[in-house]
Amino acid sequence: MPFAFLNRSKTTFQVSRHLIPLTLMAGLSCLIALGMYIFVYVPAHTQLEDASVFYSATVHNRQQLEAAQNTQEILGEIWSGLPVQKDFTRLSVSIASLAKTHHVRIPGMGYDLQELRHQLATKGILSFEASGRYKSIRKFIFELESKWPYVFIEKLSVERAKKSHEVGFKIKVATFLRQPSGHSTQTRQVL
Repeated sequence: MPFAFLNRSKTTFQVSRHLIPLTLMAGLSCLIALGMYIFVYVPAHTQLEDASVFYSATVHNRQQLEAAQNTQEILGEIWSGLPVQKDFTRLSVSIASLAKTHHVRIPGMGYDLQELRHQLATKGILSFEASGRYKSIRKFIFELESKWPYVFIEKLSVERAKKSHEVGFKIKVATFLRQPSGHSTQTRQVL
């Protein structure tokens, strides 16, 4: 007899009569909880993880898009600030005029236009020798760099001039020039 321990006392039998339904209810509740965990919680948790990964990827893509748009705006501003290729000779005249205002002599100026491999812009190079007092040349170079932000000095060498308080500089400045589409130029000329 498998339930022989229930027949030993009357109190045990009365208590066990109430405990069996409670035990069955507890077991059934555990089975329902396990079923809810397997069929509701696990899929919901998986969906939450997938949504979290998708949200993180979307935020990352949005940040990349905003950075790309900001970069595009900055490049547009820089592009519009670049001189047009036809204005390159005006730049050389402006540099010569700036040198004259600072009492710096520029006897001649050579220029070179080089196409870049991406063919979106042309690199304009101005080469010249300048002589004058050191203080005047220093002011000239400072104003040259600050007046035209897209003109940069590629090469600068100094040597003592033949006159007593003067120095001579060999300067090579460059800038990028917007190029009208379909034009290809590679020329060298001395002004």
